[in-house]
Amino acid sequence: PFGDSTTVGPYLLHTYLGSASQPLMTGNGAPDSAWSNSVSYNTPVFDGFSVSAQVAAGEGTTAGRRSAIGANFASGPFTIGSAYEKLGKMSMNFSKPPASVLMEDASTLQVAATYNLQFVKLFGKYGNTKLERPGTEIELNTFAAGALVPLGSGRLMFEAASTTRDQTLLADVKRTTISVGYGYDFSKRTDLYAVAMSDKVTGLKNGFGYTLGIRHTF
Repeated sequence: PFGDSTTVGPYLLHTYLGSASQPLMTGNGAPDSAWSNSVSYNTPVFDGFSVSAQVAAGEGTTAGRRSAIGANFASGPFTIGSAYEKLGKMSMNFSKPPASVLMEDASTLQVAATYNLQFVKLFGKYGNTKLERPGTEIELNTFAAGALVPLGSGRLMFEAASTTRDQTLLADVKRTTISVGYGYDFSKRTDLYAVAMSDKVTGLKNGFGYTLGIRHTF
């Protein structure tokens, strides 16, 4: 419901925000958005279903070898997509409290689905990331649910996300973030928005914030 916002969108805030202030990790999604020396293939769309795959050789560098596969399906009001990524024999420095960690292997699975009931659009997301090196394993599981309700020229938005981090020899850490907002469209490219957010992390004080602004897209 909050699109690609890493400021007020709980799921992206948990999984992709590259900030050393993150209480869990600097982002447990892909380390970057582009692969060098890679080969990819996308199938044609058949009855709403499509698959894509990509592979990149390690070539003896710290970039490591990479492989990924994704699938999408859309039928009427229902849409679902999933992606799996495997990174191996590479050097990944993740900054996280209480100290940074250097990992060698990583895998990420993400699944997202939407269902449009016209009076409300429902969202569901799941993400799993495993980071490994000899003697250390970190696993993060993120669940999120949201809804978008059309209200005249505006929309009411809600999303909640919860992530649990399990690390070898350390206590589990949990983060839960809830955002509620309203957006009003002045035109196709300009809207006014207001969002309130609650953020809870194991061992830290509860946080609360709000934002109000006008956005114009080009």
